[in-house]
Amino acid sequence: MYILRDRNLHKTNGVPRGRGYSSKWRRPIGFMKISIAKNVHTCRAFLFSSSMSRSRLVFIAFLRGINVGGHNIIKMQDLREALERHAYKSVRTYLQSGNVVLSTDDQNNTEEHVRDDIASTIHDTFGFDVSVIVRSRDELADIISHDPYHSTGVAVLAKWHIINFLSEEPDQAIVDNIQTKAHDISPKDHILFRGTEIHSYHAEGVIKSKAAKLLTDKHLRVHVTARNWNTVTKLLAMADDGGDDNDDDDE
Repeated sequence: MYILRDRNLHKTNGVPRGRGYSSKWRRPIGFMKISIAKNVHTCRAFLFSSSMSRSRLVFIAFLRGINVGGHNIIKMQDLREALERHAYKSVRTYLQSGNVVLSTDDQNNTEEHVRDDIASTIHDTFGFDVSVIVRSRDELADIISHDPYHSTGVAVLAKWHIINFLSEEPDQAIVDNIQTKAHDISPKDHILFRGTEIHSYHAEGVIKSKAAKLLTDKHLRVHVTARNWNTVTKLLAMADDGGDDNDDDDE
């Protein structure tokens, strides 16, 4: 079993610490060393290009439960156009699962305001409700910079490294219960709670993982949506690029 201890965790490397972050890592449940490596250095070249000098605030929105099994269908082009009508700038989308990078000129905008505005826009435009979780560009950079697998030197497969984004920090009793259960049913997996995010690695894949089934609204008692490492680092790159490219395959 690996125990992660980040002695420099109190340092933020110049990036503001995100909402709800704990002052230290909580004890993980252990993970198996994997021979297939991912290049954990790829994203580091752009991690800390500060957004403070930009005139606009940049946010990343994660939509949950759209375009799945023929339900809650939203074309990404329609979503971009709807958000642009609400005065958002440089609206770009990635994949059909609902990942949006956008910016705003309003320096007083917060994650909560953007979250509620996007949810309201979707309801008014498409006629159904969608759970939305939002992070600022700097928060997402901070999450990526604290990749637990990079700090230990353990190589993992990026598509099975999942970041679970939570609407709020779960109760400690719930965290302890999930970690205990996950270790019992999936001893090869690794789950690490950090404030409003959970890093999880599923050694035999997410679908086969019993521990992954514990990281749901029902068990956490908060809203959660998950993205793999490849998607999250791609979204940060899009946030820093500021271009107009989209990668949806729906046009």
